Amino acid sequence: MLIKRRRLLDNPIYPGHLIEVYSGSTIAITRNILSNDSTTIEADITLKTGEIQQRRYLLTRNADSASPYGYNIISDTSSEGDL
Repeated sequence: MLIKRRRLLDNPIYPGHLIEVYSGSTIAITRNILSNDSTTIEADITLKTGEIQQRRYLLTRNADSASPYGYNIISDTSSEGDL
């Protein structure tokens, strides 16, 4: 995912764009698929404009017990049409 998004992340105005687009949005997990070492979630992200983005993420359990996050996003596995 990092390789795919590197050009965007190197753009100095991209963080501001993300804040503008996603501030005030909500996320609802609509489905989760569990396996022994990973979890896939499907989520609806409702933007402040009312637009709903359907996304799918592959997660793995966070090995750092001091972290407040139980899982890490490994990749965005949404279809290219959603990206």
